[in-house]
Amino acid sequence: MHRCICDCMLEAVQNSVEANASEISVSIKEENGMLFLGVKDNGRGMDESVLAKALDPFHTEAGKHPSRNVGLGLPFLVQQVGDAGGKVNITSKLGVGTSIECSYDMTNIDTPPLGDVPSTVVSAMSFIGEYELIFSRNTVSGEYRVAKSELCEALEEISSASSIKLARQYVESMENSLFQPRGEHGC
Repeated sequence: MHRCICDCMLEAVQNSVEANASEISVSIKEENGMLFLGVKDNGRGMDESVLAKALDPFHTEAGKHPSRNVGLGLPFLVQQVGDAGGKVNITSKLGVGTSIECSYDMTNIDTPPLGDVPSTVVSAMSFIGEYELIFSRNTVSGEYRVAKSELCEALEEISSASSIKLARQYVESMENSLFQPRGEHGC
């Protein structure tokens, strides 16, 4: 099953929100034909035995997902990255938080597409809960950073249809600025 990379990012953020994280940082960096995805939070965290169970597709934390009996997010992520010849590093400490770092070889035929970054970022900022999410994107063409608190300050919320549309347009403009053709002198 090939999903886009943004789907995995969104699931990781959802896990962070469900783990009561108050701070979540997400980064996508492209460098030398590689794409690096990072999601770090200060949520509940996991000890080694819980982390091992989190990688089992037939296990989910009791009560975490009332309507589901399996937790497939991390197992799918590990499979997706492995199929693409990349690497996954998941670290977690109980009471401190969790960090997921993935690398994808963008030349590998099995590497899924990145996906819709602006929509994914806005969706990640729209989960119910009190948390700060900082998203950063870095390519050879440039970089940008978007914080949930800054968007909420400008829009007052990210839950109505109009504010979601404006937030998406803003992130889309940041994303598009990375790929605008440069002038003759690199300007």
